[in-house]
Amino acid sequence: NKDNPKKYFDLREDIAQSISSEIKRNTFPQQAKVNLDGNKDEYSIEYTFNPKLQKQAQNLLKQYKPDYGAIFMIDAETGKVLAMASQQKSNPHGDNLNLRATFPAASVFKVVTATAAVDYANVEPSHKIAFNGANYTLHKRNVLSDKVNRWTRYITLKDAFARSINTAFGRLTLESLNPAVLTEYAEKFQFNTDLKTDFNVEASQAYIPNEAGFELTQVAAGYNRKNTLSPVHGAMIAASIVNNGKITDYLFLSSGS
Repeated sequence: NKDNPKKYFDLREDIAQSISSEIKRNTFPQQAKVNLDGNKDEYSIEYTFNPKLQKQAQNLLKQYKPDYGAIFMIDAETGKVLAMASQQKSNPHGDNLNLRATFPAASVFKVVTATAAVDYANVEPSHKIAFNGANYTLHKRNVLSDKVNRWTRYITLKDAFARSINTAFGRLTLESLNPAVLTEYAEKFQFNTDLKTDFNVEASQAYIPNEAGFELTQVAAGYNRKNTLSPVHGAMIAASIVNNGKITDYLFLSSGS
């Protein structure tokens, strides 16, 4: 009963504990024992999947046979899981990759950095960033220098984000942000915390250095391997962009949510 939020989410937690081991093995049980009103009985499970999207996701992985592949889709407003598919070429019966938070966050972390710049530092999308160096590398000699020379280029925050320009994001961070702010916004995007879901997902990790410097620019640009996330979390971050900046509070896999 949604009129009793604590009881409602306690029930969701019990559902998660009942089905998570199966979901991790990439299977979706049709029945599970759930504690309802003090009685642990077996119930049928109806999933929130969109049948068409779920079938398309599974067929894509079967067709292209990637070494590792994961597809996860959610409704940005409701948090309902619409599709979840996973495949490992070398291990067809391997664990569900969507739940693993061992993958580099990479440029997805630029969403955190851009949000911090706009929301905390009041940087306008039209703000121009001066930077040197190539677009998709990140060299200390370029990102730590604020010297303007004949090779210096300028790009707006909007375009730097759209084109994922690493050095521009590094310069933006040194000019407008600091480790404490980046940590705060990483936590707002639910790094370093357990996601609230109908199934267990590994926590994504964001390691923010204590001092401003080259390592901080690497983190801000997503140009490192220390910061990791799960495909589930990546979908939640992407969904927040189309959900007026609000990240989903809870992901529902079983119906009746």
